[in-house]
Amino acid sequence: MPPTAFLLIVWLAVATPAQQPATLSHVRVIPSAAARPGARLGAELEAAGFDVLHGDAGAHGVEIIVSAAEWRALVARGLDLELVATGRPFAEIQAGWPAAHAGDGVVPAGYPDRAGIEAALAALAAAHPERAELVDLTQRYGQPATADGHHLYALRLGDDITAVQDEPAVLLVSCHHAREVVTPVIALDHAARLLDGYGNDPAVTAAVDAHEIWIAPLWNPDGYEHVFAVDNLWRKNRTDFGAAGTGVDLNRNYPFEWDSSCSGSSLPGSSTYKGPAAGSEVETATMLAFAADRRFAKVLDYHSAGREVLYSYACASHPLAAFLASEAVALSAASGYGGDVRLPSSEGEQYEWQLANLGAFAFLTETAAEFQPSHAAALAESALTWPGTLHWLARPLSLSGHVTDACTNLPLAARVDVPALAFAHGETFDSGGDFGRYALFLPDGNWTVEFGAPGYASVALPVGVTAGGGQVLDVALTPLAPTTGCWSDLGHALAGTHGPPRLDGSGTLIAGEPATLALTGALEGSVTWLVVGVARLDYHPFYGGTLVPDIAPPGFFAPLVTDGAGALVFTAPWPVGVPSGFELYFQHWVVDPGGPHGFAASNAAAAVTP
Repeated sequence: MPPTAFLLIVWLAVATPAQQPATLSHVRVIPSAAARPGARLGAELEAAGFDVLHGDAGAHGVEIIVSAAEWRALVARGLDLELVATGRPFAEIQAGWPAAHAGDGVVPAGYPDRAGIEAALAALAAAHPERAELVDLTQRYGQPATADGHHLYALRLGDDITAVQDEPAVLLVSCHHAREVVTPVIALDHAARLLDGYGNDPAVTAAVDAHEIWIAPLWNPDGYEHVFAVDNLWRKNRTDFGAAGTGVDLNRNYPFEWDSSCSGSSLPGSSTYKGPAAGSEVETATMLAFAADRRFAKVLDYHSAGREVLYSYACASHPLAAFLASEAVALSAASGYGGDVRLPSSEGEQYEWQLANLGAFAFLTETAAEFQPSHAAALAESALTWPGTLHWLARPLSLSGHVTDACTNLPLAARVDVPALAFAHGETFDSGGDFGRYALFLPDGNWTVEFGAPGYASVALPVGVTAGGGQVLDVALTPLAPTTGCWSDLGHALAGTHGPPRLDGSGTLIAGEPATLALTGALEGSVTWLVVGVARLDYHPFYGGTLVPDIAPPGFFAPLVTDGAGALVFTAPWPVGVPSGFELYFQHWVVDPGGPHGFAASNAAAAVTP
């Protein structure tokens, strides 16, 4: 931390009064010829916990939002301050100015209040019951209401909202900072575009078909109400810390690097106060529970102002920073912002936590040129950024898949590591959720990915990521101590006249003991061959849908004949002498002249030798 930044923190600690005043001020700090240059002063003020507005920090000065105590502290140190605006109720601003003044920087009527946003979400869900559901996240995740008694809501979008589908979940969230009233307008507008465009716009239809989309327009309902009722410059939530101050900067409260030297302010009176502990706020805790449940593969966090995309970490190192920068440039260009990007202002931000803990394709977009443009300008900003949201949705997952238990085929919470990436800040990636999903975003190239879970044999698999992504790698982990009847279904069937035949196995995994294989769904009275092979656990030996083991050539049991229902039950002893920890593969090849291949191949049933 620069020495001057430390001094500024000391000034604040000394000068903060017993109670923060009701409204804030927007001021410009003018660098004198003898003082520090504007850019350096801006960095020092930000490091000291001041609410610095990004933009031109040169000869014109540094613009910040301050309380009366912060103003006095800065003046006492000889800094020249120029008043830009004083906070006042945003509802008063809207009501008091006719539309004729829309071009003079003052907002006319049009922005919804908190209740209006929640009503708009409910209206979208009611108008599209098959594709939209309004979810009370506070209730769903058993979280307390906010300090002022409000709940957090999100809209869930999908091609069939009544079904639980195996699709990557993505999150668009806005308004962590209360005064950034343009962002809920954008989120609501983009939700409406996704719903209205489904079935009419191919890009929208593809995006909705491929994802479980969550849109949360208002993540700081208490602060947003305070903006409307009291102070349009307010940034934080409304947690009461008594004489010390009010509110936590929610976008400084997330656990990733929260206690680093590059995090928010530790002073409750500061507009960037990071809270008494990482994840201390109800709003943050709700997001942590929400993300842990839905495991977002992509996250887009809308803020204002600045018209740029933020990526990677503020001070911490990320091994893929250059890759993330290139993705941010593409997102910025698609959003109409000309490729402008930067690193975040601080650690503890929401999208950084999603990036570090879920490996999510996560970015923060600073929209608009001001916090509160005219409502017409907000709608124009929505139209401008809409292609960016579509670009973010359309970006294929570099690598994704499922991790399951090889015995039960049930989803498995497993560790997913990329050893070549030297993560230095405790980043962890894993699979989980309803389907055992995982997702990683990686640059093009060849990678080794390791999968492991307590009590299971770990595997390391090669994968090639190519331009456009879309690689899928499903992994079945085998228990270290297989239980009786530990079978897995590896798929790879070739359809016949009645579709793909089905093969299921049962029996103990003991050499010489009988095991049973049951075939169903084949052509009636058809000749079949049972193909048996052995291969390593990390190698699925299939070519063109048929079994070709790499360790030992396949053995054939033939001929066998299906019954009048196209079924067959076959009992045989386990082979003797197969090494422990290898996998036996079984597949039926069935003569089927009427099928597309002239024969049908069942899925492969597999079991691990004890």
